[in-house]
Amino acid sequence: MYISFFFFWFFKAQAERQAVNTTIQGTAADIAKKAIIQVEKCLTDNDINLILHIHDELIYEVPINKLKQVIKIIKYNMENCIKLNIPLYVKLKTGNCWGTMTEINTINN
Repeated sequence: MYISFFFFWFFKAQAERQAVNTTIQGTAADIAKKAIIQVEKCLTDNDINLILHIHDELIYEVPINKLKQVIKIIKYNMENCIKLNIPLYVKLKTGNCWGTMTEINTINN
């Protein structure tokens, strides 16, 4: 009898976690999609491409001479794509390949 109760509790708790997690992940995906659309509208150059989107991470291929300008566009549009009661913060990284990217702390004008 105890084992049956344990399994019932375990599966019920797992279902509740999945229901909450699905809502959060769906909302995060909607925010990311809206941000991508806004950024794409602002990036009119054909040599700037979104090459990878995994969960909440976007990887753009950007020419080095346009990097500062594109960083500002991406940061602004991603942080302001939706108005919430809490701010959205974007962590930006740059590098020659995904494995060697380093975080950008400040952007000089």
